[in-house]
Amino acid sequence: MQESTLGNYAIGNTLGEGTFGKVKMGTHLQTGEKVAIKILEKAKFEDESDVYRIAKEIEILKKLRHPHIIQIYEIIDTDKEIYLIMEYASGGELFEYIVKNHKVSEKVACRFLLQILSGVEYMHKIGIVHRDLKPENLLFDHNQNIKIVDFGLSNTYKPNELLKTACGSPCYAAPEMIQGLKYSGYLIDIWSCGIVLYAMLCGYLPFEDQNTNQLYKKIIAGELVFPKWLSAEAKDLLKNILNTDPKKRFTIPQIKGHKWAKIIKLEENFGNIGSDNIQVDEIIVEQLKNLYSIDPQLCRKLVKKNRHNNITTLYYLQIQKNKKNRTFNYFKKDFDDSITQSYILNSSNLDSLNTSNNNTSRQKQNTSNGHSPQHRIMTQTNNRQQSPSPQTFKQITKPDSPKTFTIQLKREIVKRAQIRPIIPPMLKPIYQVVNNSISSVGTNGNTPLQTNRKTEDSFSLDKAKPKFINRERAISAISEYTQPNPVKTPQPKIHKGAFNLQCTTNRDPAIFAAELLKVIMQMQIKILQQNDQYDYVCSANLSLKFEISIRQIHNCDGLYLLKSHYISGDWEEYQKTLNRLIQLLNF
Repeated sequence: MQESTLGNYAIGNTLGEGTFGKVKMGTHLQTGEKVAIKILEKAKFEDESDVYRIAKEIEILKKLRHPHIIQIYEIIDTDKEIYLIMEYASGGELFEYIVKNHKVSEKVACRFLLQILSGVEYMHKIGIVHRDLKPENLLFDHNQNIKIVDFGLSNTYKPNELLKTACGSPCYAAPEMIQGLKYSGYLIDIWSCGIVLYAMLCGYLPFEDQNTNQLYKKIIAGELVFPKWLSAEAKDLLKNILNTDPKKRFTIPQIKGHKWAKIIKLEENFGNIGSDNIQVDEIIVEQLKNLYSIDPQLCRKLVKKNRHNNITTLYYLQIQKNKKNRTFNYFKKDFDDSITQSYILNSSNLDSLNTSNNNTSRQKQNTSNGHSPQHRIMTQTNNRQQSPSPQTFKQITKPDSPKTFTIQLKREIVKRAQIRPIIPPMLKPIYQVVNNSISSVGTNGNTPLQTNRKTEDSFSLDKAKPKFINRERAISAISEYTQPNPVKTPQPKIHKGAFNLQCTTNRDPAIFAAELLKVIMQMQIKILQQNDQYDYVCSANLSLKFEISIRQIHNCDGLYLLKSHYISGDWEEYQKTLNRLIQLLNF
């Protein structure tokens, strides 16, 4: 098959596919280095919340520069797509490693954990919380070093700030999150690291149940059962990391200071890492001058400013190439893998995507794409390169029927869903409209991280086979085996943004729609237009106009959301009308 090209890249095989497009293998034509090219198809952005989530993830990726965090090199914007040129992690997922080896030895698991903590600690220091740490989002490079990916649900936070959006994968979610409580982003990431460590050492998850509510109850109870082969030190560390009381949960320094974490001596000298501490490697600058006629002064300037363009991409990929060639021994104390982590844009347009004014709540190298493998992209030839602008996002076309790709395994089927608390907040919720949807805490649950389900209804990786790693085939097989033939009735469209927990229901959508119509009539709201069974354009008075709809929450089977979209009229009256409508629907 003939490869297509995208600027300086030859586009190869598809690596993965997700909600907004595909990820393909790319080859940088000048250096020959491999990259992952991920595409975001603008036509698949359903509403502004999608745009903000994507912009937020790009903003976060551009801030991150650490040897154990995947890096974004370049952003290429076209009329129909946004391409993200990402670092390629060739070693596969930590999940696949666990499946292949059944479990991980304590020394190897210790090495992996310390690398994960190194990246997580760095994120926290610059005010970023990941919120979706799990083996699928931990990849390996060619030297089997950890790379943290998928910042689709990440967010920024201030010291001591508590977050409220419940998101991520239920099996890895902390008790305080699934209870709908405000939480420390720092501590929920640590909990997830504990679940990952347990999965590595034991080969299965500590908390699992096919019934979501039962799963949540087990997580909240926090009762750990350990296999006989686990050392006393490992058990003690896991108990402290997976402490259901956030105030008593180990911090990262406490984890690193624990006896078990010292069974190996991990010496990693990264030098000055971070986008604000970029030291230019003069060897690379000289190479770029000799090989590609790149002006040294311009190269230094762009690298120091942490730009994301073709020149800085060339700079970092040349570093990668040199590192693979052992004749180049330039691993200095102040310049290591960390320097390979920066990103770029076209030399003719040096400004990166400016998302500082975008207020977003959340978003594998997957960028706010529901649940995809590490990368995605669509091929295209003769594309122009430029930095996406707010005007670019405004040109997004809303698809008639947005497609969703449920990319899961026959094992843990961790959906990029939000988590529904089983214990509702005690205080009366304050409804607020965010991104034209009634937004707050999210919901859903799923089953544990395993490939093979035992007959006694528990999960184990012991009999797992790598062939199940094909997510689409695995979930398709499960659905065909466990689900009855469905009656083909109209279904609500999919909602992928943030939402208010109190505006969700597990009632049958048709019944819920009938109840909604009843309340609309009771409130004497006029229906101006009915787009389908679940979507209405309404008017509460002569000036107020809004859209009200029922949506199925992305990757949350059986969970539906009442969503509103303001069109025109008095904003305060709009909010009052919504609050009254929500109250009468009796969620």
